This record gives sequence, C-alpha cells and structure tokens, in this order.
Amino acid sequence: MRAGTRTGRMLSFFLLASIGACDRPESVDSTETPHMVDREPLPPLQLEIASPRADFILTLTTPDRWKSRRATAVLFAVRDGEREQLWTRQLPHDLGPRFALVGANGRVLLLDERINVASGRAITVLDPTGSVIVCHPHADIVELVGQSGREVLAAARHGVWISAPPILDAAGQSATVAVAGKQLVIRLSDGSVAVKAR
Repeated sequence: MRAGTRTGRMLSFFLLASIGACDRPESVDSTETPHMVDREPLPPLQLEIASPRADFILTLTTPDRWKSRRATAVLFAVRDGEREQLWTRQLPHDLGPRFALVGANGRVLLLDERINVASGRAITVLDPTGSVIVCHPHADIVELVGQSGREVLAAARHGVWISAPPILDAAGQSATVAVAGKQLVIRLSDGSVAVKAR
C-alpha cells in the first residue's frame, strides 16, 4: 500500500478487496502486534443498528447462542414503517464485529472483530446488496497512522487498535474512528480511509 501526503490535505489510501480476501484471516507478526486472549463477555444475542434517518436497519444475531462464534447480519430497508429485507449473510468476524454502523443508502461499516486480535478485516464496508466494497486489514491501519503495532495497541481501548467508538456523521456519508491519537475518516461510498490533517 502506498500513502501520499499533501499540505493541508489528508493522508489517504484506497484498497479494494474481494469477499474472499476479506474472509481470509490475516497473518500477523506476533512480535509486532501479538494476538491477545479475549476476556470480554459474549456479545448480546441480538443487536439492531439504524441509519441516521432510520430508513435502514442492520440486525446482528447469533443462530446458536455464539457456539459457532459467527453472527448473522440482515439489512432491512424501512418504508412506511414496514421492513423489507435487502440481504442476509453470515459474517466471518469472530463473535461478530466490534462496532457496526449503517450509513446513507444502506451502506454498512463493520469495524474489527469482537475478540482481541489483529484482524484481516479491521475495516469492512458493504454496499446495499451486502457485497464487500472494501476490506482493510489491521496492518494497513498501523501503516497509515505511522506508528508501530505496539504503539497502536497501547493506545487502544476497544480491541487492538480503536481508541474510541466510531462516530457517524449526520449525513451518514462517513465515520470517524480514533486511533493512537489520530482520527481516521472512513468514506462509506467507496471505503477510502484517511487520517485527518491537523
């Protein structure tokens, strides 16, 4: 991955990945960012996340009370108070994603995995049909913020890289995530990620 800087602009990168690439685990240099034993409680059995205008709703459920460690995601469009299912799929994230947001036009942002691990699917953006627009591994985030994996881990409060929960903008077009003293901006239209310039 190459990243370029411009004065007064954002440092950014763009990486497209297939669904298969997103579903494969990332190989991690354990001397740089070790896998961590997860000590967190199990996620809720059902979770609903609405878009800013509540015209889309994402549900995350477990079909077997987390025995398989996989969540089933379903995206609904809401019209006149009625839900219409747009897509459903089992997510590859272990115990589901750590955070999920629904933006405008039914785009879905999934961040990290619930377990504490340097994941190959640290940032995943899906389109309104449930297809993966982009999948960024943990290593790309570490490279983008310009710190070592251990420095990013030391600043993390949620998993191995997220310092604070993500915030979706009012228009549902992008999300901001705090990482090691920096702010990552994820554009949901194409999955591009940038570090906010100071």
